Amino acid sequence: MAEIVLGLGTSHSPMLSLPGSMWSDYAARDKTNPMLLSLEDGSTRTYEELLETADPAIATRLTPEIFQEQYEACQRGIVALEEAMLEADPDVVVIVGDDQEELFFDDNMPLFSIYWGDTMHLTPRGQGDNVPPATKASSWGYGTEEMDVPVDSALGLHLIEKLIEDDFDIAQSRYMNKEAGGTVGPIGYLKKPIVTERRPQAMPHAYSYVVKRVMNNKIRPIVPITQNTFYPPNTPSPKRC
Repeated sequence: MAEIVLGLGTSHSPMLSLPGSMWSDYAARDKTNPMLLSLEDGSTRTYEELLETADPAIATRLTPEIFQEQYEACQRGIVALEEAMLEADPDVVVIVGDDQEELFFDDNMPLFSIYWGDTMHLTPRGQGDNVPPATKASSWGYGTEEMDVPVDSALGLHLIEKLIEDDFDIAQSRYMNKEAGGTVGPIGYLKKPIVTERRPQAMPHAYSYVVKRVMNNKIRPIVPITQNTFYPPNTPSPKRC
């Protein structure tokens, strides 16, 4: 019988792997980001619209010194997660993460999905001449070496079968196509369709971040579980999660 020996929670933001000296470069992208949301009603807003209602005190914290302090605090937190995993020494790591227009689009957008192939392929990302410098500088946090990460397929299948018995409608996948692409929206807060051209796609970054930063390449078998966090109309309720 399986035993849960540890639970960890972490963001997988690029800023966790981006030097504090480059945080302002990364933040500059928000000025042209069409997907900024209002905290009041969840509607999309422009950068200028959100700036008009922002707390002026925030500006006092946007300094290189504070960015560096926050970056260093993040690194200490990541090391604490790595040390906790080493101490617990789990036989398998079940990772619940989101997919951000990587594998899933509106042709197939499951509420929950479990991958149970024998391995999941990881390839480095964020390279190439057209990649913004901040993206390139943070990409190491999602893996620097191409590899096949082992998957505990028996546990994955067990979770699929038992969750269905408990009235959860679980999608499943046993292999990944080498390329993926498609469209999401428009619906809900997505006022315009988001189109991703077909391109090579391996392990989504929610999982590769854990492999690289939390496992620190001390590879353990994983079971990747995807939750539709972002895309209406079938996002799960907190109760269902």
